[in-house]
Amino acid sequence: MRMPGPFRIGDWLVRPESGSLERDGKVVKIEPRYMDLLVYLARHQGEVVSADEIHQHVWAGMVVGDHAVYQAVARLRKALGDRPGKPLYIETLSKRGYRLLTPVRPVDPAVPNTGDETGSCRTAAEADGSRLGGRFRKELVWGAVALTVIALILLLWVTSGGRDQVAGPGSKLAVLPFEMQGSQTEDAYLAYGLTSDLLNQLGRVADLQVLGQMSTARFQGKARDVREIGRQLAVDLLILGKVRIVADRLRVDIELVDAHSGARIWSERFEEATDNIFALQDLVAERVAEALGRRPVPHQAPYRMAPTETTLSAYDFYLLGRFYEKERSRKSLERALEMYRKAVEVDPELPGGHQGIASASLLLTYYGELSLSQAKDIALRQLELALQLDPGDEENYGTLGLARYMLGEYGLAEELLREALAINGNYALAWMWLGLTLEKEGKLNPAIRHYRHAVRLEPLSMVVNANLSLALESAGRPEEALARLEEVGDADASSIQYQRVRSALSLRQGDLVAAYRHARRALDLDPGDAMAMAQLALVLQDLGQQEARRKLIGQLLDRGLLGKAGALETMETIYMRLDRKDRERVRQMIFDLFPDGPRIAQIRWRRRTAFRGLSATYSGDYEEAVNQLGRAWYGGGYAIVSSDFDLVYCTAFRFSQRARSEPATAGLPDCEKWLQRARQQGWDSQWTDYAAVQLAALNGRHEAALKQLRALYQGGFSGVGLLENDPLLEKVRQRPEFSGLIDDMKQRAARAWEEIGATADQSGQPAGSAVSGDPVPEERRPEKPPR
Repeated sequence: MRMPGPFRIGDWLVRPESGSLERDGKVVKIEPRYMDLLVYLARHQGEVVSADEIHQHVWAGMVVGDHAVYQAVARLRKALGDRPGKPLYIETLSKRGYRLLTPVRPVDPAVPNTGDETGSCRTAAEADGSRLGGRFRKELVWGAVALTVIALILLLWVTSGGRDQVAGPGSKLAVLPFEMQGSQTEDAYLAYGLTSDLLNQLGRVADLQVLGQMSTARFQGKARDVREIGRQLAVDLLILGKVRIVADRLRVDIELVDAHSGARIWSERFEEATDNIFALQDLVAERVAEALGRRPVPHQAPYRMAPTETTLSAYDFYLLGRFYEKERSRKSLERALEMYRKAVEVDPELPGGHQGIASASLLLTYYGELSLSQAKDIALRQLELALQLDPGDEENYGTLGLARYMLGEYGLAEELLREALAINGNYALAWMWLGLTLEKEGKLNPAIRHYRHAVRLEPLSMVVNANLSLALESAGRPEEALARLEEVGDADASSIQYQRVRSALSLRQGDLVAAYRHARRALDLDPGDAMAMAQLALVLQDLGQQEARRKLIGQLLDRGLLGKAGALETMETIYMRLDRKDRERVRQMIFDLFPDGPRIAQIRWRRRTAFRGLSATYSGDYEEAVNQLGRAWYGGGYAIVSSDFDLVYCTAFRFSQRARSEPATAGLPDCEKWLQRARQQGWDSQWTDYAAVQLAALNGRHEAALKQLRALYQGGFSGVGLLENDPLLEKVRQRPEFSGLIDDMKQRAARAWEEIGATADQSGQPAGSAVSGDPVPEERRPEKPPR
């Protein structure tokens, strides 16, 4: 892009030729691509320019994703001192583009005090247009060009640390967990914090792919063959670090290594007083970025600028919280929450403490026993404080996006998560949460693309790969789903999440033996895990082991675990498979999980209302069914559970309407169109296939319904109870072919149970398979008091 001369945006003097912004004696350097974007926005001041237009004019001829634009805008805002929420300079218009708000004024290079001394060198010969003056002007111009070229070369040399660019555009690197040297194992959290900070600062560099800590954590405390690690992570470069505390000083040794050859490219030792940790972090990030041929994007939060002793003590607790939070278990998250609370007690001005309280609270609704209504109140209050204290931190926006997602506010969640990615395009969890949000919005194909991007940044993370696997299964790609999970599961078979998801995938594909064994193994790993108990109950139901299933559901109820996020969805699936007697008992259990009152989140209200309508359909109260299901649909434009499962609510509503001899109500969903739209957006699951069966039955095409059921069975469908109890299939069940299908399904289940074990006790556990009643003990964690 051709650069204009200097110009002003508000109080800022912009010098495109030198890549700088100047104001009040302060000079801020910005990367050439970001300057190109600022120039393009300046040329279109007051106009809305789309991301596509920016791609075409700023990244002409290059293939980049939207995240490159988000990140470039975020960098410009940071350089200009702008705020995304209340912009003075660059405004984001959702789904439209960006607009430069501040008027642009050109600057005459000849005006004094611009800092451009050559601009005032006008001679008398130039003024009168003499031949001598013209020749002198040409020589001056060529001299200026030569000086500019030399200056640019020097600038590039200086900003790259005088080195060749080690990391080319799109290079992938990983920061391995820093090793704590000596006998100070209780300080392991400090090494983790230094690793995390370096990752965040490098992650903000636009054209680097920086892998996340969930993947690199596998190599913590192990002998390191850098080439083998590089192969497993599929990276070009590795950063290794060793940390040692000597008296009151912190010593850090850093190496940059070629992951293909194992050769050391660069190394340096850093040492600072322990109370100067933020300066040390920034220096390490600066030198590493220079070694890579880049400029770092330091975290310029106020608390880092002039830290007090109180700040440092609180930061110790914060780092301990981060250390515990990475484990993603109930006990470790509760410990993390305790550390974060101590951090804000010591220093209420530490933004990370508030963000950590919010993050741990939200995760405890999934991994622990905190209700969503409790977590919502905590998280929103804490994140408001965190954003006030540090509006430029990607994790504040990301965690707020997660909170809005969990509350069913998907449009707002999407906007917040994109804002987080604009700050740090390597924020893998934000990519995953954005995928979850898009999936809830019904956009399965875009969701899968976002999950894949998250996997590229976290190739060995179980939670990221599990979400991609489940989405692929929903898209009708079972073999790819299983291969994706197995690729990471081979090295992480002790993960309870791997075992649960592996069981779910096996059940959907008709492998009842594998479904049982993996669900059983998940419960072995944590006998108190609600989702593992619910998954095993579902498998036992399809295996025909009703007594074992009843006992397991009773345990869920007795322990107060039935309402956990993942367990609830599975219990609703079980409910539809039960006979009338068992169904009434489970129905009341599920009703009791949803509190009445003003604090209930909208998504929980829709879920409660939809289930009341579904259960009314099963019990024959069609007036109540139409009332409740209609209210649930009117309650929001997005999915209640998911675009495929929601078809069950749609068909139940249609059936109940017909049972009351009512015409279709205007504004309520057309199930055929809903099914067609779901398939257009990528959904091709057992639930979409089952909805097609229900619609055939509703329309009197019973033979077609039976043919589709037979195809479902051959594809692995094992829900005998669903077919025997679904009120929509009442007339289909009257056909003689239906009994043969049910017999085939029951025989398959019996053969599977026989393979699992010749006998089984009443818990559903085959003889000879020991299960401990105690939770799996956790590894001992460091517990160092703050400095």
